[in-house]
Amino acid sequence: MAANKNSRPATRLSAEDRKAEILHVARKVLAEVQFENFLPSVVADRCGLSEGSIYRYFPSKQDLLVSIAEQRMLEVIKADPELDKVGDIFTRLRNVIFHSLEVIHQEPAITRFIFVNVRIDSNYPNTKLYALNGDFTRRTTDVVRDAIDTGIFRNDIAIPVVRDIIFGAIEHQMWPYLRKDHDAPPLEKVADDIANTVYRGLAVSPPVNTEVIADALARARVDMRKIEGELAFIQDTVGIQDDSI
Repeated sequence: MAANKNSRPATRLSAEDRKAEILHVARKVLAEVQFENFLPSVVADRCGLSEGSIYRYFPSKQDLLVSIAEQRMLEVIKADPELDKVGDIFTRLRNVIFHSLEVIHQEPAITRFIFVNVRIDSNYPNTKLYALNGDFTRRTTDVVRDAIDTGIFRNDIAIPVVRDIIFGAIEHQMWPYLRKDHDAPPLEKVADDIANTVYRGLAVSPPVNTEVIADALARARVDMRKIEGELAFIQDTVGIQDDSI
């Protein structure tokens, strides 16, 4: 049988380096074939290992895929530019939404694996990946909490519900791309639309100043009386002209 063109002889590595190599190669394979068609044997072949060697480091295919997802989430959290702390509330909200869209867009195969395979597990809330996802989404909830504390958003809203609305909208907008039905939507516009909808829906309405309204009405009445007087003068003038013709 001809050797796989992607395979190579294994080199001697420490256990830590070998595990890192397997994760690196597995991540590339996942991006190529999606999790449904992912095979540890392909990863082993490309690493120049037997398939059994893969299972020395990762007990199952699922463990390997989850480790890839955990690695990705750790990278995202560590590389987070703290966009949730720059600018006014709207800018911060829009930035964290855009960043979340970018994370999905950059490595869709990992996101799709999490959405379709991992989150349906009843044990998901007890996993490391769940905790990492909480760290990631906390940037968004921090912005919402600051908006409430500073009086920009109403204080009668449930922050977890707002978080779910935001990320539900993000997922819904990105699903056609994850399914490969369409190209990615324009991320800038999607971020603007979600941020605008959330901000306008939660913003505190400005207080009504009754004194200002009363003053405006009084001025309007004065203006109306002036207009009525001018109209009466015009009508009288037109009437005189008509009689003289």
